[in-house]
Amino acid sequence: MIKLYWSPRSRSFSTLWLMEESGLPYERVLTDISTGAKKAPDYLKVNPMGKVPALSDGDACLVRCMARLAFQRAEKIAAG
Repeated sequence: MIKLYWSPRSRSFSTLWLMEESGLPYERVLTDISTGAKKAPDYLKVNPMGKVPALSDGDACLVRCMARLAFQRAEKIAAG
């Protein structure tokens, strides 16, 4: 399942919105930057750059906006 690592008051909102609009099943994982969660060892395993949002699907992890958008669109097309 796709996981969206997001944080309130960040650039995560556009990715969160696109995931909701796509209708694809996904899990939201709160990574609150105000508490320093993006620097936690567990999160750095997901995204060594310590940035949010991040989108993972199995072993693949996308952290740049255009990559996320392209991945989401491809998933939507594949789903029919």
